[in-house]
Order: sequence, then structure tokens, then C-alpha cells
Amino acid sequence: LSAPFRSQTTLKQKKTLPEGYYQVSGDDQHLFPLLISNEKEENFTVTLRAKGEVFFENNDENNQHLAFERQIAQYEQEIDSIENIYIQASHTLPQNMLRTLADSLMIKEKVILENADAYKLRIAAENKGKLLSNIAKFSRRIKSPSQYVQSQKYIFQYYTQHLFDYYSFDDPRMAFYPKVSDKILEFSKIILQMQAPDDTLAIQQLLHKAYGADDI
Repeated sequence: LSAPFRSQTTLKQKKTLPEGYYQVSGDDQHLFPLLISNEKEENFTVTLRAKGEVFFENNDENNQHLAFERQIAQYEQEIDSIENIYIQASHTLPQNMLRTLADSLMIKEKVILENADAYKLRIAAENKGKLLSNIAKFSRRIKSPSQYVQSQKYIFQYYTQHLFDYYSFDDPRMAFYPKVSDKILEFSKIILQMQAPDDTLAIQQLLHKAYGADDI
């Protein structure tokens, strides 16, 4: 759908939009994402406020999604800040002080990650049955392999087995969510570094998750 620029624009069509994830743009500029969880609920108003703020009238899921994106970005900034503190300190502090700082920063990072995961689970529970619920689940961070495991082969196998642990394969609305393609690209990069037959097995395991063993 498209329309010329006006201060107020109404987009209509006879057919409903398929349920899923959309991106709304003005010319070449991305304006906001749009979730349609139920094709019967497509009558709503979007207001673009000053400083790029977006507000949906009669569509609370999309307001929650925008708030969700902002909160996740905040968690990511906090993690980046902790990592930057360590990087800067590594250039000046002696090793004994650096180890102490690292232990302290790891505790802070763990708390942030736990808070982020709890937040994502809460959003998923509050929006059960909606697209936002599965987006929140998919955004969860998988656990890292044991720090004591040094085998590159094992690490590759671990990530290919778990990258899609939180993806809802039975929800076609997730198909065009941008971070899905990011995850597929990450999976592909790992596959390219694996040796046969591990690479083929990893692909088969993912297909089994997606379609079920009987459909392959």
C-alpha cells in the first residue's frame, strides 16, 4: 500500500492484510514496525509525534511492541557499557585489579541478562496468542556452552542445535520478522565452518524442528 504525503493519510483496501510483521516507510525512511496478529483487527489509527514518537490508537499490541523494542535496546546498551568499561580498563589496570573488576562486571552483567529474560517472558505471557508473544520468546538469549569446553567442534554443534530453541516454527506470522533472517545468517556462517558429516547433520536437525521428521 502507498499514498502521497499528507498530514493525515487513510489507507484502505478491500482485502485484509495477511497476519504477520510489516515495516512502514515514508519514502526510503523506516517509520515504524507493524504487527498484525489477527486480520479482523486492522482498523486503527497511527499518530507520528515529534521526535519520531509513534502511538497506535485502538491497537495496544503495537504500542507494547514499540515499548518492548525500546526496553530491549536499553538492556543491550547496559551490556555494551559493561563491556566497554572492561575494554578501557584492560589498557591501564594491572592484572590483579583487572581480574577483580572482571568478576564485579560479570555479576552486573548476569543481573542484567536475568532481568532481560524475565521481562521477555512476562511480555510473552501477557500477549499469549499474539505475534508479540512469539517475538518476545524468540528474542531470548540462549545459554552459552560451558566455559570449560574448548572443543570447537562441540561449540559449533551446540550453537546449531540451540540457535532456534525459542523460535515458534508453528507460527507463520514470524516468517518476515527481520531477526529471523539474522538468525538464519548466523546459523549459515557456523555451518560453513563445520566439517562433514557434522554440517549435514546440523541442517537435518534444524529441518526436523521446522517440519518434523516425517515430512522431510
